[in-house]
Amino acid sequence: MARSVQTKLDILMFSAKDEGFEYFAEQFEARMYALVLHKVLLDQITVPEEVENESSASNTARAKAESDLKENRYRLWCELVRCIDKRSVLLLRSLKGDGTTAWKRLKEIFKSSERPRIQQLLHKLTNLKLEHGEQVADYLIRAEDVHTNLQEIGEGVTDQMLCSVVMKGLSREFHQFVT
Repeated sequence: MARSVQTKLDILMFSAKDEGFEYFAEQFEARMYALVLHKVLLDQITVPEEVENESSASNTARAKAESDLKENRYRLWCELVRCIDKRSVLLLRSLKGDGTTAWKRLKEIFKSSERPRIQQLLHKLTNLKLEHGEQVADYLIRAEDVHTNLQEIGEGVTDQMLCSVVMKGLSREFHQFVT
């Protein structure tokens, strides 16, 4: 009996939390590259326009290209659904079968530059605190992640402001260091 080996790719999962989307997106895009679906994911495949008086061979080739693209978009949808939580699937349900459009929509949702998202990120930044038992390196990574997300949507936060917020969020045992 053949024994299957479970790899990290087999358990790729997105938890629908903003802070985890960047990491998930990188992993998912790498996975689609490995599955030769990256051009479909990034919407880089086009089907030639239909032209009157074309030969039946080129009409057949065009029909096959359309069919292949539709099949690959469905495969992409299936891969995406395997990796996202129930809430995210429900958000994308109307796009069933079109993995390219579903991926674009998921990115819009979690990388939005609309006011509510900006407010949420600013709130998260200004309320950063080193959690009990959390490693300082993990705390700094969280701070840098929020900072990067704000930069990506055009909300600049200076390094001085970031340092100030990070130091403010350190626990009492770090007060000597902050001073």
